[in-house]
Amino acid sequence: MHLFKKIYITAFGSVDALVSQLQNHDALAKVSLQELGGRIKEAQVAFGSLSRDLKRIEDQVLQAERDERLWTERAKKEGASGERESAIECLKRAHAARDSKEILARQHETSEKAYRKLQANIQKLQDLERTLTLRHKELKARAEFLGASEQAAQAYGGDIQELLSRWEDTLGVGIGDLITPSNIRQILNS
Repeated sequence: MHLFKKIYITAFGSVDALVSQLQNHDALAKVSLQELGGRIKEAQVAFGSLSRDLKRIEDQVLQAERDERLWTERAKKEGASGERESAIECLKRAHAARDSKEILARQHETSEKAYRKLQANIQKLQDLERTLTLRHKELKARAEFLGASEQAAQAYGGDIQELLSRWEDTLGVGIGDLITPSNIRQILNS
């Protein structure tokens, strides 16, 4: 059983390492950021639609208020002139306008809450997108730096420390030899 576990861990570790090497992290990050940008645009379209709906409901509330006032005034006029049936009909219409106004006011309140929530969510998504974009750029720069460092190391035989040591040997003076009190005095006196 122990042998199978070792084989499984070795094989799984090798596959995991291979997959990590094959993944193009930059391309995956770009695609993810593009998807996030697309989602933000979709949310902004929904936000625009909700904004228009909110304005339409506001206009309807104002119209219902005007209708209520108009029918109430007409009912008073009709009642004063003795037109009882007409006055009752005007009051029915005034009540219908008031009921409509109350329903629209509740719709407006609900839509306004959704509007504010969507606005806050869009802002959060935009902040997240900016943060992730900056992180992507930072990681890409680090990867490019590491790639350049690796290429430089391979160009000089893989060991820059060894290269610098050989260079130091060709100069004939070690770095430790350069910084001594007597060398500093000689440099200062000359």
